[in-house]
Amino acid sequence: MILLLFSKSVKTAVFLSLLLPGGGQFYTGNYLKGIAIGGIEVYCFYRCYQGYAEGNEDEGYTYLFWSLITLLFSAADAYVDANLYGIKPELEVNPEEKSVSLRLKIQ
Repeated sequence: MILLLFSKSVKTAVFLSLLLPGGGQFYTGNYLKGIAIGGIEVYCFYRCYQGYAEGNEDEGYTYLFWSLITLLFSAADAYVDANLYGIKPELEVNPEEKSVSLRLKIQ
């Protein structure tokens, strides 16, 4: 029950990612990634619109393709981030040992 208090809804993250450029990333707290992905989505959709408005259908189709790829990437990234929300990886290096361990800590 405590884990549910510190988790994010996967459905909400994906829905926001499909609805708003970078929305799923902002929902999961990845603001820099949200700005980057949102900016790329807006740019691609704008260039798609601009290509069609100028009568250059090839450019419009190209940017439409990249817009959809970016949108799907954004939704997949929001899905993964929502599932991994609250899990912080910690890398421990002990100079006395010859091994490196990776520990996942749920906060």
